[in-house]
Amino acid sequence: ILKRQTDRDKQRKVGLSQLSDACSRCLGEVMVTGKGHQSKWNMGAINGTALHSYLEERNQDPYALQEFNGLVDVIPGYGEVKSTSDLYRINKKNLVDYKTSTRDKMDKYLRDWERDEPNSTIERYFRQAQGYAYMVEDEVEKVSICFVARDGQIVDRDVFAVSMPYYEEIAVGMLNRDKRFWAWLEA
Repeated sequence: ILKRQTDRDKQRKVGLSQLSDACSRCLGEVMVTGKGHQSKWNMGAINGTALHSYLEERNQDPYALQEFNGLVDVIPGYGEVKSTSDLYRINKKNLVDYKTSTRDKMDKYLRDWERDEPNSTIERYFRQAQGYAYMVEDEVEKVSICFVARDGQIVDRDVFAVSMPYYEEIAVGMLNRDKRFWAWLEA
């Protein structure tokens, strides 16, 4: 059961999780081969998928748009780029992306956030969330990353969110970089 492929496993084109990666080699690998780095350490992804399903099931907010799948952009010569956002809180104009990780890594992400550390994982997560907000056809005002510790024990300690305003120029800049990168790969 745990090894059965999900729709995400069957994905062959890039989505925002790949497009937000500052690593050009990593992005190029996925764009050209349709496959990214395949890690044998798969329990984190399995737990993350399970937690996403649990959060969707428990959310009673009538103004919540969950698992919104949409067209992000079209890259000439590559095709449509589609992605799925975790949660858009319509009445709050807040795009939320869930991330699961270990407590140790989450502590580092929080330190990086507080120090405004460039090229950090959390910076990548925010580029991804800005892309999801760009995809939502509404007046998004804020993007949030909600971290949940897979090895957590206390909700109040092991779940936290960080937020920033939505900046369309961040999403557009990321997408334009990816278009230029694909054009370079085709050349």
